[in-house]
Amino acid sequence: MRPCRTSGLWLGQWDHGVIERRNARGQLVDSENCVLAAAPSNGTAPVAPLNIVAGYYVAENETCGNPVSGVFYYDGRRVGMMYPPETGPAELMPIGRPVRQGNMWRLPDGSEVQVLAPNRLRWSYEELSPPMRTCASDQVPAGARVRG
Repeated sequence: MRPCRTSGLWLGQWDHGVIERRNARGQLVDSENCVLAAAPSNGTAPVAPLNIVAGYYVAENETCGNPVSGVFYYDGRRVGMMYPPETGPAELMPIGRPVRQGNMWRLPDGSEVQVLAPNRLRWSYEELSPPMRTCASDQVPAGARVRG
């Protein structure tokens, strides 16, 4: 088995055709048991109230630079889901007082966030998104970045 190469938050490659593969610790891994979604390497701590790392999230099976299924943004005060390049500038709403329901957080607009790990989530608004992971802001397309 080769050693896993680390590069920021995304480790290994996505196994297409495999929904989820986990190691004995329950971590998401590729076919060579390299952890795919590791804890943030820059020491970023989760931010209340959702207790996830602030920043941009894209589907785990997509690249940060080409997020086909959208970009989720969270900074502890605001939240939003953007679909570049179709939408204009990011429209965010105040996080308000999300309500916890089991392992989900219901947001004021009716959408829900399921926290999978401090840097992984699933977002839903009528449909459940694939698992999402954090991306560095400079890797996210300019049309999906928050201004101000």
